[in-house]
Amino acid sequence: METVRVAWNLAQAKEYLAEIVERAHSEGPQHLAIEGREAVILSAEEYRRLNGAGSVEQAPATEGASDI
Repeated sequence: METVRVAWNLAQAKEYLAEIVERAHSEGPQHLAIEGREAVILSAEEYRRLNGAGSVEQAPATEGASDI
């Protein structure tokens, strides 16, 4: 049976960020949909696997990040 992925909306993402991160570790990538834009939360382990075992570097804050 195929797992149905439900996207988290903005209000849920703000309220449940810790749970979303935990689910990314235990269940796999978590999908977010904010005003028609989609994003995915991955565990660092999954990111490394997909990115060729490199390290995950802390990215500088991006402009507009506080708007999300």
